[in-house]
Amino acid sequence: MFPQFRDQLVKEYAALKAGDPGDASVTVGPIIDKGHFERIGSWVDEAVKGGAQLLAGGKA
Repeated sequence: MFPQFRDQLVKEYAALKAGDPGDASVTVGPIIDKGHFERIGSWVDEAVKGGAQLLAGGKA
């Protein structure tokens, strides 16, 4: 059951559109500032170092 969930989650993530929040077709807007950007990146790095597999995103 998990593999199907994982695959569907990755598929849904790939369908998200990032960009200008003023654009009605955009789902994900920008990160508010550099500090938040770095904090999120540290979470991703920590997860990968702990054995998580990066399946989508994760890079600036």
